[in-house]
Amino acid sequence: FLKVRITRIFFNCTCMGTGEIYMNKMNFSWTVKTPLRVGMLCAVLTLLTACEQEQLPVGAELSISPETRTLRIADRSDADGNCFLDANSYIDFPIVLRLTNSEGSPLADAQVSVYLDYAGNTFPVTSTPVMALYDDRRGNNNGVIDDFELVSGPDDDIARVNTDYYGGDRPLLIRINTSCPYQGEVFAFTDGVTAMTSIDVTISEDSVSGSL
Repeated sequence: FLKVRITRIFFNCTCMGTGEIYMNKMNFSWTVKTPLRVGMLCAVLTLLTACEQEQLPVGAELSISPETRTLRIADRSDADGNCFLDANSYIDFPIVLRLTNSEGSPLADAQVSVYLDYAGNTFPVTSTPVMALYDDRRGNNNGVIDDFELVSGPDDDIARVNTDYYGGDRPLLIRINTSCPYQGEVFAFTDGVTAMTSIDVTISEDSVSGSL
């Protein structure tokens, strides 16, 4: 008898003569009595993956706007050079994902996974994450962050959103803590196509305590 636990099915299924099935860098291996069983299982998995999102066309491009964001803050470190996080010191700003084909036409309703550095679900070391990701579309869609729109908390999976049906874009909101200097990234991908935005919170050379 064959026992296989599959948590998620990806797009490409390749059957190997050794009785292994590879799916997007994940493999499930077992011993089978006849090659026929492997072929039948591959056929079933191929049908199942056909029900998932279609593969992107060759030359598809994913972008994040803005590509970089730099914030210059006052130096709030103490006499020993220690900087302490203040949960009430932050700035919110939007980012926009956009997925297009090789000719620049939008690709609609494609699922995109979004990672954010130093968020609750990617860096759950401090009680105050220095960055957080919010999905306003899942909330009241008013363009302003609300607590219930958080999608990067310690108990959240990596955020997955779909591009808009007409424009192929997708806005998200990021909250950046401005207590201390650091660098982070937003990384998004779909079907092997990736994009990244860098975030740099740095000390202003002519900073005045308490100002941005």
